[in-house]
Amino acid sequence: MKKISRINLFLLTSILICSLIAPSLSYALDDKTQGEIYGKEYGSFLGLQKGEEDKLNNKGYRPYYSRPSLKDLLSDENANKIYRLKEQSTTYQNSFYSGFQIAFIEYYKLAYDSTNKSSQKGTNSTKSDYGKSFGELMGTIYGYKDYYEGKSNSWLRSLPSNSAIINEYELSKESSSYTIAFLKDYKDSFKTAYEDGYRKAKLETKEKAGEVGQEDGESLGSILGSIYGKKDYYSRYSSDWRRHLPSDYQLKSQYQLLKDIDMYSQAFVEGFKSAFEENYNESYRLVNVSFNNVIVENGFNDGKQVGLKRGEAFAQMDYSSGLSNNWSRNYVDDTQLINEFSLYRENEGYTEGFVAGFREGSREGYVKLYQSLNLNDSFTKIETKLIPISGGEIASADKILNLNIGKGTFYNDVLASIDRKSDNGYIFNDKLIKASKVYNVKVSGESKDFNNEGLFQLSFEYYGPEKGGIYKYVNGEWLYLPSDISDDRITTFIKPNTIMTQGGTYCVLIDKMAYKFNDIRGHWAKDEIKTYARRNYISGYGGKSFKPDQYITRGEFMSLLSKIYKWDLSENISMGKKFKDHAELKNMEKLAYYSRNKGYINGYSDNTFRVNVPISYRETEVIMGKILGSDNFKWANVADKMMYKKDVRSKYFDGKNNNITRAETVYMLYLLNEWKN
Repeated sequence: MKKISRINLFLLTSILICSLIAPSLSYALDDKTQGEIYGKEYGSFLGLQKGEEDKLNNKGYRPYYSRPSLKDLLSDENANKIYRLKEQSTTYQNSFYSGFQIAFIEYYKLAYDSTNKSSQKGTNSTKSDYGKSFGELMGTIYGYKDYYEGKSNSWLRSLPSNSAIINEYELSKESSSYTIAFLKDYKDSFKTAYEDGYRKAKLETKEKAGEVGQEDGESLGSILGSIYGKKDYYSRYSSDWRRHLPSDYQLKSQYQLLKDIDMYSQAFVEGFKSAFEENYNESYRLVNVSFNNVIVENGFNDGKQVGLKRGEAFAQMDYSSGLSNNWSRNYVDDTQLINEFSLYRENEGYTEGFVAGFREGSREGYVKLYQSLNLNDSFTKIETKLIPISGGEIASADKILNLNIGKGTFYNDVLASIDRKSDNGYIFNDKLIKASKVYNVKVSGESKDFNNEGLFQLSFEYYGPEKGGIYKYVNGEWLYLPSDISDDRITTFIKPNTIMTQGGTYCVLIDKMAYKFNDIRGHWAKDEIKTYARRNYISGYGGKSFKPDQYITRGEFMSLLSKIYKWDLSENISMGKKFKDHAELKNMEKLAYYSRNKGYINGYSDNTFRVNVPISYRETEVIMGKILGSDNFKWANVADKMMYKKDVRSKYFDGKNNNITRAETVYMLYLLNEWKN
């Protein structure tokens, strides 16, 4: 869930980078220069915060109204904790406020525009401010840094390369015109600011006393502690100031104190560490408080969007099931919401806002869609359309179901029709929840010749969970079809022969018991495995694994065949002569003797069945030939399909005595039987 804008995070990161470079210079700055630099830092942060708040609260664009006065800053707890503003000279305070005003207006606009989803990305105004501001900031820092490192005045030497600037400010995500203009503004501002910073540093002197060292260390520790406190909060880390505190040696080395007298450097380190801890903790707390309202509102907006979709899904299911308009019927308690959307990982305010938004959105989405569905009942239930040989599409009268026929499927014009049916006469079980009306889809034409490889696209409007799927009514039961959910629609593809003349009956159902195998993602047979799992033909192992590349045993193979080909195991099955390993058959006893009696699968020459032994391609070929009643079945044809459609080479090509995998078995049976559906 998005909690803070990219600009906000980017600004904080930039401030942090600058602060890591500049500390060694800060004790050499005069009050005016130091006040202006720190004023710009605080102004940029507060401007960003106020800009976001005003936009989110629909208060309009008002940077001057939202900008605090100097009097306000002098009483600002945060400004005094971090920058000790009250304790500074009048010159420092006035310079601080001067820099603060400039940065506040600048970053207020950036935040306000970035929060506005319809803002004009990359406009000249935003571009100019963005490139110029960061060019000035980095130019000043490098100017001071180069002087105190004993380097000559050369802004070109310190200017980052184009690629470095593009990477640092994520310009690759912007348009080319925006990037070019940004680079120009950055370089122009960098040159001027660098030379000005180098000149000022040259005119200034360093104090080297214990008192000054302590003050300088506290000043820098305050700033860095504050920045890291903010950074950790935004990164959702726990509050721990020790995480970022440098060692004594790192401090002395980083801030060029190794050459300074011991009195100054030691006092600097002590002052830095003390102020760092204090300001880290305070900054973490203050940011938490100041942004809590925004976080709550973000949570509310996110929750409402989710609730709207969920409410629409509940309305669709209730209406399809003939239930009354009652959104509270599908109430979800707080604990369930927190677990489902992992809200226990979120800020408490965000969680509270999310739950409240979900409630409002769920109610609103449910009521609106239910009323819309009820209104659609007045429409004509049958829709008919002539589809030319160039292809076309037809939608149901209520616009819920859509059928798309591609060009080249038929060699003559055809008549397509969608008829919304009554639910009466169709069998539904407790496992499946209706999520749409029932529709009959039919295509007819003068010619019976057509391209059966030209798949039809069938899609429903859908707002439900991933457990939903498109089902076809076949021989008194609802059969799952491979379905994809995207952009508020659920889609499947069907062969033309399955709806020619007789038509096909379809409905969206939600399988309450459906679950995902955790080891088939990205597997070449994942669609076929998922389909057979949803049809209850196959099951997995513990931990929701299917083990697709594991060899299938004779027993597993028999079990799969019995479900697909509807073996009647309730009849009296004669065992005859028992297999020597009868005791190993256990719950597969009926399957073994049924298959032997039917002549599908015989035992071995030693009168063993070997239920747990993997089955080979050669054995599979023989068995399927008997089941299909044809000598024409060759596993080589399946292997060729795998190569052509899945780009997978079967081990069959290395030898027919190799063993077949669970995935290959499912794929083979899917190919052999799907044409029926």
